Amino acid sequence: MTLTLDQVALHAGVIPTNTKVIPAGLPAIWSFAEVVRRGCQVALDLQSDEIQVGLQPTRINDFETRRIFLADRLENGAGYAPELAEPSKMKEVLEGILGELAAEYESDSHGDCTESCPDCLRSWDNRRLHGALDWRLALDVAALAAGLPLPTDRWLSRAPRLADVFVRAYRVAMPCHVEVAGELHAIVRDDGKSAVLLGHPLWMHSEAHLNETQAESFDILRSDRGIPNVAVSDLFMLDRIHPRVYQLLHGPE
Repeated sequence: MTLTLDQVALHAGVIPTNTKVIPAGLPAIWSFAEVVRRGCQVALDLQSDEIQVGLQPTRINDFETRRIFLADRLENGAGYAPELAEPSKMKEVLEGILGELAAEYESDSHGDCTESCPDCLRSWDNRRLHGALDWRLALDVAALAAGLPLPTDRWLSRAPRLADVFVRAYRVAMPCHVEVAGELHAIVRDDGKSAVLLGHPLWMHSEAHLNETQAESFDILRSDRGIPNVAVSDLFMLDRIHPRVYQLLHGPE
């Protein structure tokens, strides 16, 4: 079976996988694909390795994205994939992800896992994907797949801590500080020449495709506070690829 994530509650209606548009797009879809396998354990009472998943490139609404395909791992399998193709069964899988699995991943007992671990998304057969997998992205995409609004708190609540870590790490190379602009945090150079706006990883970075929350914060930094160079980034980038945030903060000289 194939699962297409279109008409979801995002600005483009899909999750773009072009890294220039949404750097976390492809990791998010891979993470969701893996959490679907975990959800199948609850809905179909099977082991996660009895279902294999993969991604198929596709183009929707002029954006490059990926479909997810699920298949029985064995050539003459028990027919789990066709069963999952039934809307009621896939609904059950998503409910299990957003219920039982979400509660497990967000519990104190799982608190040491900041991205992914063998107790949530990692396994031997997806070892080549370990660096991309993230349980927060997986749960957020699951909510979108279920027709719900994008949950933002899993990421936005981390902004003060992640931004503070960045400021302390780069204080010599690039003196900067953290500011709150509207609903979002931003890292701002002390000389006021540039700033990096930190949004949700599934929000686009292009100025032409900012949502209302991003646009309001962007305008506060650019117009109200007079910062000439405002770059749009996200908390996935700040957490995983902070040198790229440093490059954006450096800005044009």
